[in-house]
Amino acid sequence: MIKKQYTLIAATALTLSSCKKGPQEEPKQDYHSMSTLPTEIVENGDQTIKDANKRDAGFISNRANELTLTSPCFGAVNKNDLDLLPRPNEISKTDSTLIDQLNNGEVFLLQPGTKGIMLSDEGAKLLIRFQMGEVWVWKSATK
Repeated sequence: MIKKQYTLIAATALTLSSCKKGPQEEPKQDYHSMSTLPTEIVENGDQTIKDANKRDAGFISNRANELTLTSPCFGAVNKNDLDLLPRPNEISKTDSTLIDQLNNGEVFLLQPGTKGIMLSDEGAKLLIRFQMGEVWVWKSATK
C-alpha cells in the first residue's frame, strides 16, 4: 500500500513537473487598438432659437446686423401672422381684425427709417429687434 502511495505521488509530481510554470502574465487589454465610435453633433432646433443663443452668448456683433426699414410695413410678433397681413397702403379703416391686432400688440405699423437689429433670417422674412420689441417683417422692406 505504501508502494502505491509513492507511485501515485511520483506520477503526480511527474505530471506537475511537465507543466511549465514560467512567469505567467495575465492577458492585457490593448487600449491603443480600441476603436471608438465617431460622434457627430447634430443641431436640431428652430433657427430662431439658435440665432438667439449665439446672440446672447456674444458671438454676433450687433453692428453687422443693423437694418433700416426702407418702406412702411407691418411687423408681426408671430411669424405666420405676417403672411395674413395686407400691405399698409391696402388697409381699410373698417378692418376690425387688423385693428384688434394693433391694439393687442400683436402687429405693429413700422415707418421708413426705423432701425433695428436682425436676429434671424428665414428666407423672405426677418426677425428684427426694434425698440418696442422683436417682430417679423418682410425682407423686402429693409436695407
